[in-house]
This record gives sequence, structure tokens and C-alpha cells, in this order.
Amino acid sequence: MAVFAVTIGVVAGVGGCQSGGDSVGSGATAPSSTVSRPVDTTPVAAVWAVPQAFLGNWVGTVSGGAGAFDLVFTIKSGKGGEEVVDVVSVAKGSGNRCVSIGRMVFGFENELTFAFRLTSGVGCDDSGALATVGLHADGAAGYSSERASGTLTGTLQKS
Repeated sequence: MAVFAVTIGVVAGVGGCQSGGDSVGSGATAPSSTVSRPVDTTPVAAVWAVPQAFLGNWVGTVSGGAGAFDLVFTIKSGKGGEEVVDVVSVAKGSGNRCVSIGRMVFGFENELTFAFRLTSGVGCDDSGALATVGLHADGAAGYSSERASGTLTGTLQKS
């Protein structure tokens, strides 16, 4: 990995004007310092705004280690780092309802990744979970989420 180095030179002027018009002062140059920053490793194809194709309501059933859930996934306009997803999941067996908000943490034209925080619900493991939604050629979206209780996967349809 390449690292860019930025050199910053600072010139400080010390001095002032005394009465009588005599000028006393000296110029000093502060030592330069180097600040290292990692190279931006964002892939060229990455996007910073939610692509139009993702916007709207997506519904479907997801299942995995924690059981099966009916999911309503609403993606709003926004950009990376913003909370752009509202999620409601209802457990098929218990009827437990969990409501979360997702922040877009990474995106490509056909795949977005979100980090979630739980806003309401009991027995939910949404907080801290990551979910990836990828568009399929048929217009559906694949869903995959890593959680403490296991991986949830499924297919969502735009409604």
C-alpha cells in the first residue's frame, strides 16, 4: 500500500512596531513536519449516494440461525454514512417485531452494505448487525446479514 506524505512548512513572523518608527522583528521558520495519510482504498466502482434502483420498499422473507422473518426494508435517498434504511422485521414463529435504522457504510452500483441500530423491539439482535443487499438481473434483491445468532439470507422484491 502506498502512502502519501504531505509536507507542511510554517512561517511565523515575530515582531512589531515600536513608537518612534523603529521596526524590531525577526522572521523564523518553524521546522517542517510530515503527516502520513493512508491512500484512499475505496474501489473505483464505489458510490457515495444510494443508487436510484435501490430506492423504495423491499419485502420478503429471510431465514437463518435465528429463524425466519418477514422483512420490510425501506431505502431512502442519501449518501454514505447517512441513515438511509428503515427496517421492520417480524419473527414468523413468535410474532416478535423489531424496528431498526440502517446507515450506509459501503456501496457499489448493484450492492449496498448497511450497519444497523435497533430503535424498538424485544429479543432483537439488529444493533451492530451488517446487512448487504445486492440487485439481481430479474429486479429482485439478495439479502444477507451477519448477526450474533447467525447469518440471515433471503430474497427481497420491490413493492
